[in-house]
Amino acid sequence: MVVAHKSLPCGTKIVILAPRTGKAVVATVLDRGPRRAALDTSLGVTKALKLNGKELVLFFPINIR
Repeated sequence: MVVAHKSLPCGTKIVILAPRTGKAVVATVLDRGPRRAALDTSLGVTKALKLNGKELVLFFPINIR
């Protein structure tokens, strides 16, 4: 499960919550981008959260050791 984020460093683990579906996943920042959105999700993340396109998600970095 990977995502792109414009300012978080690559390798950062984040929790992504989808309020509409009530689902959550842990993903890794793998790339930079996007320019207009806060987060760009991979197909695996999109399917796991049952997202339908452009919608609100909540995310925050976590520290796994």
